[in-house]
Amino acid sequence: MKTCLCHGLAFASVLIAGFPLARAASKPHADIFAMLDAPDLDRRLSLATYAARGPLLQEISNRLGASEKTIPILEKSAESLDSASRGAFLSALTAVKARETALRRSLAEARHATPDTWAHAQVMLAVNYEIYTVAMEVLNVESPAPMVQG
Repeated sequence: MKTCLCHGLAFASVLIAGFPLARAASKPHADIFAMLDAPDLDRRLSLATYAARGPLLQEISNRLGASEKTIPILEKSAESLDSASRGAFLSALTAVKARETALRRSLAEARHATPDTWAHAQVMLAVNYEIYTVAMEVLNVESPAPMVQG
């Protein structure tokens, strides 16, 4: 169970595309998605005021864009997989694309939030960002040549 933000919102990142998170953690690989996992992003997002949200939203957008650039590389590496492994990879890829859509929607809502709706947009953005990060980790694990960030 992972607690998201300081708003007391908790959710279990147990299954992404049918893959237990424990499976992702059990396969050794380098975490290229460190670009997504800013150690203090949850804290900074939870403390961000409505007036100061712009730079943080831009940072999240930049991290999302950087992670998207890895997807074609992972897709190319998956061409060598057997059919069962390729099915698992494609399922993880479908989950990433769905999570990306939700994250982009949350990012847009946060950008267009009013002072009255900022707290809700803030929480939804944090939740969707975390779920997207987990989905990207699962996709990386399911690829035959997990990416190594240099």
